[in-house]
Parts: sequence; C-alpha cells; structure tokens
Amino acid sequence: MTDDRLNEKIGEINHLSVTQKLDEALKMTEILVQQYPESKPLHLLHAKLLFWDNQPEEAKKVIEKYQTDDEILYQRIYTAWALNELKKRETPQEKLVFIQGLENFAKESYGILWVEIQSALERDDLKLALSRSEQLLSYYPESREAQERYAALLFWNKKYKKSLECYRRMGKEYHTADYSRQIQQLEQLLHTASGKTEAVAKRRQKIKKYTGSDDPENVTVKKKKKPVEPEQMDKKHLAEYMTGVGIKNADYSDNRYKDRTKYLEMTLPINEYTLYLKIEDTDRYGLNDKKIYGEFYPKLPDPQWGYLSFCYTPDADFLSHYSIGWHHFYGWMNWQFGAGYDWSRYQDEDISLLSAECSYYFSEYLFGRQVVYFVPDNHSWALKSELKYQTPWHLEWYIDYIASRSNEEISQTNLLKGTDINQVEVGGEYPISEHFTVGGSIGKAWMKDDNHAYTRTQLNAFVRVYW
Repeated sequence: MTDDRLNEKIGEINHLSVTQKLDEALKMTEILVQQYPESKPLHLLHAKLLFWDNQPEEAKKVIEKYQTDDEILYQRIYTAWALNELKKRETPQEKLVFIQGLENFAKESYGILWVEIQSALERDDLKLALSRSEQLLSYYPESREAQERYAALLFWNKKYKKSLECYRRMGKEYHTADYSRQIQQLEQLLHTASGKTEAVAKRRQKIKKYTGSDDPENVTVKKKKKPVEPEQMDKKHLAEYMTGVGIKNADYSDNRYKDRTKYLEMTLPINEYTLYLKIEDTDRYGLNDKKIYGEFYPKLPDPQWGYLSFCYTPDADFLSHYSIGWHHFYGWMNWQFGAGYDWSRYQDEDISLLSAECSYYFSEYLFGRQVVYFVPDNHSWALKSELKYQTPWHLEWYIDYIASRSNEEISQTNLLKGTDINQVEVGGEYPISEHFTVGGSIGKAWMKDDNHAYTRTQLNAFVRVYW
C-alpha cells in the first residue's frame, strides 16, 4: 500500500472516529498497524483511539515508544492511566506511594492532586492535604471546587483568618448565601480568639506589675488551661444546615408493648440564630402520638449560650400535649455550667422539670458531663453521667449512665412512674463523606417497679446530610 493510500485510510479512520463509529475505527487501525508497524502517525492514531475508548493501559503501551512525537497526547494518556491505576489501590497509603512515583506533569494534574488531597485527609494528614490543595489552586485558580477545598482545609488546619478571607472572596464572586454558615462560624471563632488574646495581654501586664517579668513561664504560678471554645459546648451552637432521618426501637424483656419512634430532623441557621426541628411518630402502649419538637438558639454574649425548647403533640395520648423551656449555659476556663427549666402540659396534669449540669473539657473535643434532673411536682429525679468526644466535622462517640426514679420523659428516655432505672448507652456519629454521616446508639436499661423487674433494650439508627 502506498503512502497516499495509507494517508487515505488514516483519513477514513479519523472520519469514523468522529462519527460515533469508534469500534470500526479501532478495528481498521489494528489491521493497518500490523501491515505498517513502523508508521509513527498510525501508532499515534492507534494510541489516541484506545484513549478515547477508555483503554488507557493499552494506549500507554502503544504511545510510550512515540511519547516525544506527541507530548500532549502522551501526557493525557499517561495521566488517564495513572488515575485508572489509583482506582485499584485500596488504601490511602498505597495511593500516596503510587503518586510519588509518577511523572511531574501527572502529579500536577487536577485529578491526581485531588486524589492525593483526599488520601491525605483519609490518613488525617491535614498539613499535606493543605499543601496539595494550595498547589491545586495555584494551577487551577478558576476552579470553584478547588477554592472551596482550600478554604475548608485552612479551617481544619486552624488557619481561621485566611479561611475567612477565602470564604468572603468566594461569597463576593459567587453567592454569599452559599458560604454564610462558614463565614458566621469563622467570625465567631476569631472573635473568641481575639478575646483570649486580650485576656492574655492583660494577664502579662498584671504579672509584670508584680514580678517585673512579662513572661508567664518565668513566674511560679499555677497555669490555667485555655477556655472552652463555643463550638465545644454544643454542636448546634455553631450549626450548619442539616437534615436527617432515623428510627428508635425499644424491646422489653416482658414483651409488654411495641415501642418504636420514627423521626425526621433538621437544623436551619437563620442569620445569627439557629433553629433545630424534629418531627416524631411514636407507637407506644398500643397508641400513637405525633410530636413536633424544636430548639431555638439565639445569639448571646460570649461565653454564654442557650436555647429555647418547645414541643407540640396534637391529640396526645401519652406524651405531653405541649411544653416550653429555657436552658442557659456559661463557659469558664475548661468548665461549662448550665441550668434549665421545662414546663409540660399533659392531659390531666402540669409537670415542671428542673435541670442543673456541669461539664469539664479534658481536651478540645473530649469532655465529661454530669446532669441532675428533678420534678418538684412528684419528687421524681434522674442523674446522668456522660463521657463524650465531639468534633466540628461530625465525628463523635459517647457513653452515658443514667440512674433515675421518675414518671416524666427525661433526657430522651421514656421513664415510667414509680420505676427505678439504671441505664447504660453508647452511641456515636461517623462521617462517610464531607456531607453525609451515619450514626446510632444502643442502650440497656434495668428497670424495677413495685411488682417485678425487667429490662429494656434500645436501638437507634440515623443518617444525616450536612451542607
């Protein structure tokens, strides 16, 4: 076959490839490659068609000999092959090691950098993730996705000022409402940090006045630990948009009745306020109640925070018909103190519930909590002890112990009149992606009334979406 005839065939193959007949084009190319094994244009065409046919491994084998003849095509095929190979690596460590062995142009590609950032996050290497995110943004400054990941990583690395600048810039360029939650949270964090800096400065002045030194390290005094950040107090206090669904089920050892609750929950930030709503459908005692429960979080001066609780149960059979309450908290050093009052209207009586609590933060996210509940109307009581680990990125776990004698629904438990209860519960929440979490709890209660003893096993499962 002459060169003119070969060029004619190549033109025919190109025509087939752009008219949705890629299979035919590949078959013709494979035949011609066998007839003309030394033809560079033919091999380059073959590599390009394999690349278009999503066969990066085969395309790479073909083009490796001719990579200097079409560097752009070679780089595209090599990068596609690398991404395909990364899918075969199961662990973040395997992916990171593989990426280190790639050619530089592939390491700088959008897809490879994104995989490297994600792998670093999965290994909790926030510094590496931030470094690669900064590199990604420098190569692709117009990418909104890259800007958002960089801003988030600045936040996770506690570079709050730079993160706030990024979110504000994106708010101006795109839509401010898309980033109002992040901006509000960062402004509050920086406000708190500014207050701490001012307090440290005053403390230094006081030390210098009495000791002649402004260095606390040189003064023999008992050092105080850092104050609790607002976000440590309760994750709803610095809330984001959330919606979730869940189910709770309780089984009694004496099979007394079906006890199941299905619920829908959501968190709605409104300017400087936050509203949490929960709609429950409960089957208990052979009856059914549907309840709307809510918590409203206003903005209070630091280090205070609180919320207004309320609920409404139309045609209530066993839950309160409606209730309203206020819970107030104050943070001091590593401590947090709180008190609350709830008034509930039942079918035949009104019930007041008082609560007092204190929490101590062992670290930024780990705290212990003690709560006492008391019902003056009938002298019912409950004591709750909790150890909890809670992070802003929705990773948490807890273990609770509750001892009580009560006829009121205290701390989300359906406690019965004249019943002594000892209950243990463990639970948590786990982020499966940036926006989705799963969670649940399991609890066991040992119950005893005037007639007999029995147990209750509780299970709760939920899924949530955050944005």
